[in-house]
Amino acid sequence: MQIVIDIDDMAHDWLVNGFPDEDDMEMAIRAIKNGTPLPDNHGRLIDADALRLSDLAPEPWYRPMWGYSESEIDYAPTILEATRGE
Repeated sequence: MQIVIDIDDMAHDWLVNGFPDEDDMEMAIRAIKNGTPLPDNHGRLIDADALRLSDLAPEPWYRPMWGYSESEIDYAPTILEATRGE
């Protein structure tokens, strides 16, 4: 299972290096419990904002009307690789 969680840098450090006390461990457990599960066999996850702001096209003002080309999406920065074959 893959999940997306929102934790601050300090909590991440505690997860990697050990917790100072049990209260901090409970905070990490809550973050995991409140995480967003990703569906099985999801596709490649990209940063849509990075694509929107990219220099791939000289005229970004047309995006809402025309959308993105397949090659622009293919070359968008990957956040998380797909869990299925593509």
